[in-house]
Amino acid sequence: MLWSEDWACLGPEVSGYIADMLRAAARPKNLPTGEYIICNDNRTLEQRAFSALMHGVRILQFYCYGPYYAFADGMVSDNPETQKTRGMTLRRIASADQFLCDAKTPQAEVAILYGKSHELWQGDAAVGTERRTMYLAMQHAHVPVDMMSEQDIAEGMLRSYKVLYLAESNIRRDAARAIAEWVRAGGTLHMCAGAGLRDEYNEPLEDLARLAGVEVEDVQKPGGDYREHYGIPHQPLAGEVKLEATKWWSACTMPLLGYRETCRPQGAQVLATFADGKPAILRAAAGKGTVLRFAFMPGLAYVRSANPGPNRLTVEYKPEQLSVLTAALKMGHVVAPIEVSEPLVEAQMLSGPTADIIVLANWAGKSLPKVRISIRNASRIATAGSLTHGRLKARRAGGLLSFELPLDATDVIVLRRR
Repeated sequence: MLWSEDWACLGPEVSGYIADMLRAAARPKNLPTGEYIICNDNRTLEQRAFSALMHGVRILQFYCYGPYYAFADGMVSDNPETQKTRGMTLRRIASADQFLCDAKTPQAEVAILYGKSHELWQGDAAVGTERRTMYLAMQHAHVPVDMMSEQDIAEGMLRSYKVLYLAESNIRRDAARAIAEWVRAGGTLHMCAGAGLRDEYNEPLEDLARLAGVEVEDVQKPGGDYREHYGIPHQPLAGEVKLEATKWWSACTMPLLGYRETCRPQGAQVLATFADGKPAILRAAAGKGTVLRFAFMPGLAYVRSANPGPNRLTVEYKPEQLSVLTAALKMGHVVAPIEVSEPLVEAQMLSGPTADIIVLANWAGKSLPKVRISIRNASRIATAGSLTHGRLKARRAGGLLSFELPLDATDVIVLRRR
């Protein structure tokens, strides 16, 4: 069994990222995964537990030692409010256990690379944060994601995916070749500044830049603290990039922090420029596929604009910036299996032996009086019911099955089959 704790600098809303990293590591041998739910934040304890469950974790323990004066962080065993919340969370999980126990995560069409080569050669944290924020953007778009290693890619695992997000500067040469072949066969590749320019020996790698139709002349890599809640709010900005509306994204302004590259198009189409006229976003056709390359880090911009800070949920994300991060999904013809009216409601549809279920976790920082959920390809679904509110009134229109419900912290929707 593989195991981790749900600490995360972005905040509790990326509990699913940790679970999906574990699931990817466990995938080759089909190992079970478990997670410690850290009990030092009583406000999000329930959401973090349900987030882990919706991403495949089936063994939970609660990090709840104490008393508080005997040790250090997380010592809350003598806190009555924590114990009350933990008990309520366990009872809610128990009420859904018959559906959760054997439910499987969906087959994703989108992958995000987690590469060891980059971490061995590069000493900064910007890329790790960019990777997490790309994951967060997929979460806000309600698109399932699989994390993927360089080994996975080299062995051909990308064949069943439509879109790959890549932030790592260093990548194994055999994985880069596999990515290039996959793109030419019809895949869509999203890359940020500095991505894919060096191999596992830190030698220059031209395959992916050539695939993107660019010549990269320079990459600036400012150091510093890129932890989402602690470092990013204080990172100095190098300006901003103003994006006009296109068929891929809405008009918006994005701050510049983290990596920034200077490049020249060598066959790529320039979709946006910086204030100095140099390319900011480029798109290139490669065989049957597409490469979308950013000369900055759009994920860092997305988080910085949302006004993050310590000890609170980040809730001020801008939907027009989200459209920039999800442009590759449009180019790759990826459609979310479920639509959720609130981006800050994390939702995952799982398939079980007797019913499908949708697990919900509310990261909006407040109760929501009405959340609308629409399911695609729902012809086999007969009824929808909430573990909190009972049977839901569902409507079928335009190929969608839709219903509404109020949402406090979490819920599980049970979809009975015909």
